[in-house]
Amino acid sequence: MCAKIGGEPWAMNELPYFDDVTMVCGLDVYHNTGKKSQSLLAFCASINPRATKYWSACKIQGNAGEEISNTLEGVMSDALKAFKQTNGRFPNKVIIYRDGVGFSQQQVVLTHEVPQITQAIKKLEDNAGDKIKMMMVLVNKRVA
Repeated sequence: MCAKIGGEPWAMNELPYFDDVTMVCGLDVYHNTGKKSQSLLAFCASINPRATKYWSACKIQGNAGEEISNTLEGVMSDALKAFKQTNGRFPNKVIIYRDGVGFSQQQVVLTHEVPQITQAIKKLEDNAGDKIKMMMVLVNKRVA
């Protein structure tokens, strides 16, 4: 009941990398290969200092089966604005978990998706983008 009305039913103390104001993000792309419909980007970001409340978005990818996203700059910008609206400031650190990346796609993620995220951070007002540090964790798929 607590969570349904916006409360924090649980939280962890002393999370790694939370020695400063930190936002945690997760993103993945869903493919409905059976219907050959467009793929969807799912994105969520923590919006409070204890990472127990989240903002989320879902965006349609350009083509069916498209794993690499072209919409991350806008989604990241919206997530950072939601964080600021909740906390009155931007985070000092952003940790991003990128799921579903095959070994052959890692370089494409680094050259295509990371620049979109860093561009969103750089465009923040009051030079806040100069202060934000980003870390991305690539989660491989089909690991035995």
